[in-house]
Amino acid sequence: MTVQINNLNQYALHCIYEYYDLYCIKEILSYWNNRVRYILILGASGFIGRHLVEHLLTFYQDDRLILVTRNAKKLRLRWNDRVEIISFNDIQHYNIDISINLAGAGLFDWPWTPKRIEEIKSSRVDLTKNLNEILAQQATPPVLSINASAIGYYGIQPRSQPCLEEMPAGLEPTAQLCADWEHIAYKGPAHRIVCLRLGVVLDLNDGALGRMLTPFRLGLGGSLASGDQSFVWVSIDDVIQSISYAIDHQLMQGSYNVVSGQHITNKRFTELLAEYVHRPAWFNVPEFALKMIFKDGSLLLTHGIPVSNSKLKNLGFKFKHEDLKRWFDEKK
Repeated sequence: MTVQINNLNQYALHCIYEYYDLYCIKEILSYWNNRVRYILILGASGFIGRHLVEHLLTFYQDDRLILVTRNAKKLRLRWNDRVEIISFNDIQHYNIDISINLAGAGLFDWPWTPKRIEEIKSSRVDLTKNLNEILAQQATPPVLSINASAIGYYGIQPRSQPCLEEMPAGLEPTAQLCADWEHIAYKGPAHRIVCLRLGVVLDLNDGALGRMLTPFRLGLGGSLASGDQSFVWVSIDDVIQSISYAIDHQLMQGSYNVVSGQHITNKRFTELLAEYVHRPAWFNVPEFALKMIFKDGSLLLTHGIPVSNSKLKNLGFKFKHEDLKRWFDEKK
């Protein structure tokens, strides 16, 4: 795929004359030469990963996708020979241009036992550290590393304004997990590193919302805790487009909130979902029950706070979905 680089001349002069940054120059030349890029994806079998691979296969046909998995058979059945499927240890045999790390054990797939908490941490922090070590051994470092993160980074303490990227991480264990994850990501060898702090990613057929549809259709849906906490969401379409935007725009680096920017409550989200399935939502999951199951992770469900998407929009990114009612209406 031929990519239009924005402000190419200005960017090249900035790299050469101010910093003499060879990695920047390599990135520019790779686009000028229009050569095949090797794009590594960790977490391709997950919710976001599946959508991303389909998008890249459609719009980045000149690039070679390399998927890391422990379940090669499952991915081969899905994509056959359209991608290259390898184990984590095999990454060392490739010279990766773009690394996209979406890996991580599901936060709410299982109760937060001590073993599960360790899996959640190691599948993010430890895996990213190991990935950095492998990529650092390449003949030439990657030009870009994209790493998933989460708005849990900001913790639960009320702020005077919606959370911005420059604000410090919260003090809660879940916030520190995100901070540790990003800290390790920024130690990677890639010239350009992007961390995407995701809100609750919505898709009617997949992910958390896909799993919620059945109980709501049975009339068993309801709000969480008080229901007054912020519900910070983003559509799967906008998540995929934000990753694509990071690939195509060489001035994008650092951390970005990938959220709709709409400030609604969990109670309002519940009402809209119930309206969509034409069922009442009279039930409520009390806070103590969530805390029993998910321990510190329950804070992510019961204490949401508003988050801004202004930094990404100021870079020129246009969100497709910024109103949840309109998003549901489009799905009817």
